[in-house]
Amino acid sequence: MLTTTESVPTWLHAGIAAAWGWQPDALELTALRHGPHDLLVLASVEDTPTAVIRALRPGRMSLTALESEAAWIRALGEDDVVRVPSVLTTDADLAAAPIDDPTGRRWPALALGFDPVLIGPPPLTVDTASSRRLGALAARLHEHELAWQPPSWFRRPTIELVDLVETAWESAPLPPSALRLLGTAQEAALATVSWAGNAPTGLVHRDLLGSVVRIGEEEYLTEFAECAWTWFEQDFAGSLVGHEPRRDAPSLAAAWVEGYTEVRPWGDPRLACALTMTRRLQNYGRLWSTTGPTPVDPEEAEALAEGTLDIATRYLRSETWLLD
Repeated sequence: MLTTTESVPTWLHAGIAAAWGWQPDALELTALRHGPHDLLVLASVEDTPTAVIRALRPGRMSLTALESEAAWIRALGEDDVVRVPSVLTTDADLAAAPIDDPTGRRWPALALGFDPVLIGPPPLTVDTASSRRLGALAARLHEHELAWQPPSWFRRPTIELVDLVETAWESAPLPPSALRLLGTAQEAALATVSWAGNAPTGLVHRDLLGSVVRIGEEEYLTEFAECAWTWFEQDFAGSLVGHEPRRDAPSLAAAWVEGYTEVRPWGDPRLACALTMTRRLQNYGRLWSTTGPTPVDPEEAEALAEGTLDIATRYLRSETWLLD
């Protein structure tokens, strides 16, 4: 179990019990994650694991946006696009609950029905076969999104060009020449995204690699926290995140596109590679942001720096290097 040593606040325990109608004395909460944006807990009722609850830190997202996330999860499950967790409704028959802390700040919370895979480690094997399956899954999601009619109140964030700009990596302890290289790569990628600004967009998952757990021959999409309105090619970048520096990365990318084109036509390779470059810089920048992990792990920082510089070099040599 991916537990943290941090305790769950008593006010959160009381708020969850009240919202979902569980007896406080029968409810036990175990902290799974204390992140910069949310708090993830396992809820057990009378010693039986019942739900995994994500409480978003105040100001992170509205209740309506969280309700919208739940609406998409339900739609994907009902339409048999992919296996998804069940959404547990509150006593008010809503998917999201507002939970107030002692200072009066509101934490929107969402409960998913417990399944052991929700608290297990993500799949470790990333090869051409799994990459092809991710590409096919992304295409199925996109086909569904194009046909699906969200409710009128549906709200999710919109990712635009300005949201791709990352500056935190500029604080990294790298030589000036390395920082200039990253800056040049970011400018080139942003220019490409700007040029392709009218490419097709829709509701995109954005984190397929980290959110898919496979059970035998079945995909199980377990997390939707990053879903937003943006370019469809964002799912390409999200499927390869962390694996771009591998020497077989082009093979992984080619397999992903093969899986995608088995379902629907593929998009813009230039835009896909540019978004992969910006995604890598954002991941590297998290090490040096004020909300990132403290202190920075030296080995992790070195590996991420080496990989990011390698990707930037390859990208500047060819703006479609992953798909050449």
